[in-house]
Amino acid sequence: MKDTIPMFNLSEFSKSVREAFTKSSNFWPTCIDEAIKSGVRDADKLTNLAFYMQHKDRMHGDFGKPIARTDPRYQRLSAEWKSFRNVITPLVPQEPMLGGS
Repeated sequence: MKDTIPMFNLSEFSKSVREAFTKSSNFWPTCIDEAIKSGVRDADKLTNLAFYMQHKDRMHGDFGKPIARTDPRYQRLSAEWKSFRNVITPLVPQEPMLGGS
């Protein structure tokens, strides 16, 4: 499991994903679904979508404030991020293997 949480840039996503992001945090599954439909296959990027929908206070424009080890909530926030990743990873379509039988 990763120790670092990648940077988040909302502008990297399609317009439909950005619009879904603006909805209530309860709509994170819809936002993830929209991102997958638009071709996003990176579990970390999808996890960030869900995480930052829950923590819009950590957004500065299109960028999510990373979770710093010095943040008093580091343990809780990083555990929450990893929990989202555990839920989202199985949802990501796997690329078909070339030369399969």
